[in-house]
Amino acid sequence: MSLTKSSGMYKKAYKNYRHVLLDIATKKEHIKIKAQNGKDSFWNRQKTYLYALCAENELCNGNLDFFTFENSIVPGCMNFKYKSGQLFMCNMDKENDFLGTFGADEYAFLKVEDEIVLDIGSKVGDSPIYFTLSEAKNVISVPEENYLDILLKNIKANDLEKRIIVSSATYCGGNKDLSLKELGVKYQIDSGVLKLNGKNSINKLLSEDNESFKIFKRIQILIDGPSEEIVKKLQDAGFKTHIQPRTLKDIAGGTSFVCAEQQ
Repeated sequence: MSLTKSSGMYKKAYKNYRHVLLDIATKKEHIKIKAQNGKDSFWNRQKTYLYALCAENELCNGNLDFFTFENSIVPGCMNFKYKSGQLFMCNMDKENDFLGTFGADEYAFLKVEDEIVLDIGSKVGDSPIYFTLSEAKNVISVPEENYLDILLKNIKANDLEKRIIVSSATYCGGNKDLSLKELGVKYQIDSGVLKLNGKNSINKLLSEDNESFKIFKRIQILIDGPSEEIVKKLQDAGFKTHIQPRTLKDIAGGTSFVCAEQQ
């Protein structure tokens, strides 16, 4: 979605929306914003856009707060308050699901508190950080190689190196691919939850032995296209399933989730 998608979105978020749009159009890096809630700040273009999208979708009144802390001085990073702590996210110009994850709590279905989470396809790191801040027992992040540097940067920025295990293995398309069963053995998962996204990862999941799924209480898969094959696969493995639409429209990465729970 373009930063200049519509003046209506910015008008809903900012009292000085005309100046904001002008600064975006002229590619200013630091933009003075006066929000409709009476608060003001200087933000970069990406944070200015994210807040407008957040306001348009009415996601700015929950656990995610854009205004609590001063802007990050780390190049390429933004900071927020999430629940009771500070949250840093870097390289947000890359494909990410930040607002869906932290604003809309799209992964609430997994109920990760006190659970071991296997996160396949962590991209820039928003999902493993979300799971950790949501009190997961352990989080194992299986990275996509082209996002690995950004993933590690975001985990370090949030001081979570000791709470998120970044796997040395990959699931699909890397040099060290492991099957679902092999990942379960490697990280001693006998009971946990699974989050997965990525077309190639889904294709590989369809070829997994149904026995491999039995260590997971709940599974949530981000899809972009037909769901019939993956739904049948999970139902055959003993799960009851439902489709969860995405909260935000027109964002990269997928259109809905397949959610599955052991019967």
